[in-house]
Amino acid sequence: MFKKISYVGLLSFALFFSNAINAQNKTDDKAQWPTTLSTFQQQNELKVVGNAIFSVLFWDLYKSQLSTGSGKYPQSSNHDNLIYKIDYLKNVTAVDLVDYTIEQWQHLAVSEQQYKDYLPQLKAIWPNIKAGDSLALVVKNNSSAFYHNGELLGAMDGENFAPLFLDIWLSKETSEPKLREQLLGRIVND
Repeated sequence: MFKKISYVGLLSFALFFSNAINAQNKTDDKAQWPTTLSTFQQQNELKVVGNAIFSVLFWDLYKSQLSTGSGKYPQSSNHDNLIYKIDYLKNVTAVDLVDYTIEQWQHLAVSEQQYKDYLPQLKAIWPNIKAGDSLALVVKNNSSAFYHNGELLGAMDGENFAPLFLDIWLSKETSEPKLREQLLGRIVND
């Protein structure tokens, strides 16, 4: 009986220790990011690649801007920082943001296997958006984090997240090719 209790105790300790390490790693991931977007911008020289306005019929839903260290996309190296910032002109719930993201990944024929692990993270950090709010994806050294109204929301796990997320707007297969051309600086907003 003592052996069974010892094994259960040892297993419980191992699980606790593993969870503590994972929690520390999450804290460390967030700690590597500046707490504000403006601090990141002050620490890193970025050049605007392009600006776009997303509209449906005659309603403007958001304005967005793509900036990189080189002023080009795709980036010339993995160490070229990037900010993709969206300024919302309408209210959007966090649930709708996640649903729209999934819908766009499906449009791009991204397998669920590639994005399913990111969904809990997005659901945990994305807030409801009000008209006038901004949401920015910041990428440095193959790591990424989100900022809401210039304040750090949280880091995303996995170096594949940023390209997968940016493909929604920047892939040749995007559902919004005109928006892509604007973000890449190839055409100017009408």
